[in-house]
Amino acid sequence: MSQKVCEGKQMSDEGSVESMQCLVREIADAEPAGNAKGAIAHAARAIGIGFRRAFGFYYGTARSVSASEWIAADKAAMAARRSRAARLRAELAALEEILGERHGDFVPPQREGAGLDGRSSLGCG
Repeated sequence: MSQKVCEGKQMSDEGSVESMQCLVREIADAEPAGNAKGAIAHAARAIGIGFRRAFGFYYGTARSVSASEWIAADKAAMAARRSRAARLRAELAALEEILGERHGDFVPPQREGAGLDGRSSLGCG
């Protein structure tokens, strides 16, 4: 839904609304919602603000952000990150189990390194 243009931004007086937009989009995109409206509703619930307020942050039309909104959004974003990390760990464990069942002690093949001149030793580079 949203682009990841928000990574690495620091909160400042003039950038606080933009930083809040980044947090709201991160929270909105954390759970599959199917459309923007569902994603914004998810972010609003996670932060504890109204849909219209979350909508304003999501689309960048809000003019200000309160400290309590910022703190709530920051906590919700951390929870979303932890949840995503747990999902990714579970998915990785499931994939490793599948590989282990199908291939016994599966060891991925090693790729040949680059030659002395920095090009691939396979002649493709």
